[in-house]
Amino acid sequence: MKDPRAIPGLVSWLEDDFVAEAAWRAIVACGPTAVPPLLDSLREKHFHYGTETSASRRRRGRILAILRELAEPRDITGLEDLLDDPVEGVRWDAVHLLVEKGRDTQKQRAFRVGMEFLDSADSFMRSECEELLLRHFDLVRGLIEQEIGCRRRAGEAEESFEPRETTLGILCRIFRKGCKVTGTTRTIPSG
Repeated sequence: MKDPRAIPGLVSWLEDDFVAEAAWRAIVACGPTAVPPLLDSLREKHFHYGTETSASRRRRGRILAILRELAEPRDITGLEDLLDDPVEGVRWDAVHLLVEKGRDTQKQRAFRVGMEFLDSADSFMRSECEELLLRHFDLVRGLIEQEIGCRRRAGEAEESFEPRETTLGILCRIFRKGCKVTGTTRTIPSG
């Protein structure tokens, strides 16, 4: 019925995996009126024995994903601190939100934090980050060039005999693919 009085209850249901998807759809149906209660709940963490509960982490991540659909750029002012959140999933969702809806300074910081996920041991997270950087290559080319230069100066190898590809190798691949797609010069920066 899109009654705004239901929004706080729906937001709390985002912690329950069994009803989270239905709550998500109902919140989105309420439209922009749901943004203030979402922002209030985003700052709320539920702790058990001194650690944020996994349900609370999932709720905050889901809220960030919903804000990607509902929020206007003015609504996300002040959310940059989520890029420093101790929960990896929340940080990643904050990267996506700020890249899509943020001001230029927010986007640049979000891309920098996003590039840190290339160092993750999680191969899914690394591939998600690679896709994000390729999708926005025109905005991040300079950051990628800087990071390649820094890593080369630090002595990181582009190729490795380990089963896992080096972050420098991934960055160079992103750079080559991005240049090919945009039709720009493909000289990979040296250290």
